[in-house]
Amino acid sequence: MKRTQTICILGFDQTRSDELVLDVYRSELPLEIQLVKKQNRQSPLILASDFVYDLTILNSDGFSDEAHEMISKIKTISPLTEIILVTHKADYAMAINCFRAGVRDIITSPISFPEMKLSLKNSLLYHSLYKRSNTLTQVLSFLNLFGDLRQFTTRENIYASLQRYLKETLGTKTLVVNRVLGRTLETVWQMNAKDLTDDKVLEKVSLDYKHETQFYMVPMERGTLLSFFLGTSNGEMYLAHIPLDADQVEKFESNFSDYFFRVLRNVFEQNEISTINKLYATLSVTDDVTGLYNQRKLSQDLDHFINRCERYKEEFSVVFIDIDHFKNVNDEFGHIIGSRLLIEVANEIRKVVRDTDTVYRYGGDEFVVIFPNSPFAKSYEIASRVLTKIKETIFLADEGKSHHLSVSMGVAHFPTDAKTKDDIINMADRMMYSAKKSGRGKICTVSEIFDK
Repeated sequence: MKRTQTICILGFDQTRSDELVLDVYRSELPLEIQLVKKQNRQSPLILASDFVYDLTILNSDGFSDEAHEMISKIKTISPLTEIILVTHKADYAMAINCFRAGVRDIITSPISFPEMKLSLKNSLLYHSLYKRSNTLTQVLSFLNLFGDLRQFTTRENIYASLQRYLKETLGTKTLVVNRVLGRTLETVWQMNAKDLTDDKVLEKVSLDYKHETQFYMVPMERGTLLSFFLGTSNGEMYLAHIPLDADQVEKFESNFSDYFFRVLRNVFEQNEISTINKLYATLSVTDDVTGLYNQRKLSQDLDHFINRCERYKEEFSVVFIDIDHFKNVNDEFGHIIGSRLLIEVANEIRKVVRDTDTVYRYGGDEFVVIFPNSPFAKSYEIASRVLTKIKETIFLADEGKSHHLSVSMGVAHFPTDAKTKDDIINMADRMMYSAKKSGRGKICTVSEIFDK
């Protein structure tokens, strides 16, 4: 006897839900409608842990989530559910994200019955094929959690997803991740570690593990310890450990294929590559002495703020800052102390400016601050506080020098004082030199100089 398959209709108003129910009955397919969830645009999609259906028809406008986010939520809880997405408009980017998340088909409104019937038939066919293969079921379930590598921005994301997958497939609650370097062992992530009581077995397995081995199954006082290799970073080896009872061991041996370990290690390796690339990207826009952004980042950000000014009328100001008589510091104390002074000045500037403001080291003893979406009066007020803060601070106290400083500052406003990126920097720089020529330790503005 052919089994009646279940279908859920999510996120439609009552009228559209009734129409879809009628379409399902008209299709004469072996489908049983078990849930029709009405539309609620003000909240995200929330599903019960027992949400398990063969098919789901989902309205892309039914909840506050993006379409691909809703699909991921459904697939995480019910990996084998075939999803038909209904939308008023499916652009290319949305479609790509939805197919990556696991949607089977996308139908645009208004829905035609022949199109819906064909989509239902295809979805049922794919669902039947997946249900016939335990290995394919495992692969599909695993891919729903680990298929999109972009979501794993940190190792903690990987560990949390792994723990969730093992809980859903094996029923395990405990996961411990160890970092091993030589004979040094450190726990870097754990969930319910109190259930993993045999520390000696855990330590021995971790220190003796060979990463060429796919996994170890070691007897413990209570149950069995499952250990497997995740990957390496900077010469350190990362291992996952899970305690299993007899039933879980049997389920693991029958359901977990080589594919599981290959994909998991690939996720870990890709995360390492992504982390290294992000580090290089950060270093390329960071000053290696002060930790501030450098000229390259300043140029990029100016393009961004000028674009926002042109599109949204968001004005901003640029402040050029130069340490007065900095050469005397290098001549008297040496360049190492001079670099220390630059770090301390950078820290004092950051203490005064707002979180939304950005500080850059322009070069030598020169700094630049951008005050985004800020009227000139407010920018001038903050710049004045920076000037006062520098004068009142005792620098190099930790070096036993107790040095006092002043800075000269120039302020230029966009779009009042400049129309291009080069103009705004040059104008702020000119104002800073005007401050130096007029006695140092002060601020000069474009209106002040040109009015005179």
